[in-house]
Amino acid sequence: DGTVLVHFVINTDGSIQDVEVVRGVHPVLNQEAIRVIRNSPKWIPGKHQGRQVRTRMTMPIKFKLD
Repeated sequence: DGTVLVHFVINTDGSIQDVEVVRGVHPVLNQEAIRVIRNSPKWIPGKHQGRQVRTRMTMPIKFKLD
């Protein structure tokens, strides 16, 4: 089992960029966490004073290995 911590940016159009592993577990799991985030559907962008803005996110991706 392990948790990979990933940083990324959500653009104003909901697309994802600048995906990077902050805390990894194993190179294979780290790459899979990056792949999952990059291939996710569009996100809802952040808002500031009613306007959509680029938002930096940090998300844990948990893996359970049997």
